[in-house]
Amino acid sequence: MDSYAKNPFTEAVVSFPVKVASAERTDPDNPSVYPVLLEHLAAYRFAVAYVRGKKVLELGCGTGYGAQLIARNARQVTAIDIDRATIETCQAANTRRNLKFLTSPVETFSDGRRYDVVVSFQVIEHLRNPAKLLETAGKHLTKPGVLILSTPNKTTQGYNENPFHFREFTAGELEEFLGKRFRKTVLFGVYGNRTVETYESGRREKIGRIFALDPLRIRRVIPRPVRQVIFNYAAMAVKGSIGQPQPGRGNYIYRVLSRTIGAIDLIAVSDT
Repeated sequence: MDSYAKNPFTEAVVSFPVKVASAERTDPDNPSVYPVLLEHLAAYRFAVAYVRGKKVLELGCGTGYGAQLIARNARQVTAIDIDRATIETCQAANTRRNLKFLTSPVETFSDGRRYDVVVSFQVIEHLRNPAKLLETAGKHLTKPGVLILSTPNKTTQGYNENPFHFREFTAGELEEFLGKRFRKTVLFGVYGNRTVETYESGRREKIGRIFALDPLRIRRVIPRPVRQVIFNYAAMAVKGSIGQPQPGRGNYIYRVLSRTIGAIDLIAVSDT
């Protein structure tokens, strides 16, 4: 299955007024994270084929733009996130009767309901205990049911040493991890066109230059919260310097393919 992310400047992508100054939360109105927005939208658009007419739970909805896309196609959507302020803004701006936002950590969420599909994009790597996400998904899924999740491909993205990530996965590791809980898993990969490849190459080069200033790897002994602050500012600066949008032009194009070698992100579809 192939899924192509379209340019949000030419296609209406409704966004809630959540302003984000973080490299880890995607604000659709922030031009500096334009390629990242398209990258993440590729996973949501991929999921559309699985959610049509279904009851869907999103674990870790962030600023809510993806939940809206899912809600356009699903029968009912419940979207949760740990950040109360973000969820309150999403609740206040939400006009869809089939979309509900709730504040809760992924690890402890429970509403006593069953859903046909659980989606969770770019979340599992942020959890100290990623198995908790699988537990939450498992207890909320019908049988049969489907979990769809995405996460950075450690093979191609691990170079940036993201201190917000507690565990990243290679394709083999992710398949094995999901196999402990789910009956069957099929993996896909997110890839980009030449413009995306240039963007990714530019990121790697700039981050490499930053790390070259620390040849003794002293950064490894800096407390994680401090590294997170430093990383956030550095990542936003890097993305802003090479990811400038060009309205009306589909210059960054992402697609989902049924392979994983060299992928930017991994997408897993797991059946109960």
